[in-house]
Amino acid sequence: MPKSTAKSDLAAIEKLMASRGWAILAAAIEADILNAAKTLGEDPRMTEAEMHYRRGKIAAADRMLTVPALLVSHLKTQALIDASHADDPPR
Repeated sequence: MPKSTAKSDLAAIEKLMASRGWAILAAAIEADILNAAKTLGEDPRMTEAEMHYRRGKIAAADRMLTVPALLVSHLKTQALIDASHADDPPR
């Protein structure tokens, strides 16, 4: 696999976020979050441990939805840093 740069990684992540595949995946994750939340409110026999598990599942799924946007922010910053270092003379 060729060495990637922040700029090429950024382009790949932006392409992913604009893709139909990401839209399908995000919709499936959102549906899973909704189902887990409904289950929390519908089952009065749920143990405390099960409630914590489901809350964690919701939080993890929600975090998964934000990963690409967070990565875009990080990669934009890294691309700017890389561009600024390109002008530096070698040490």
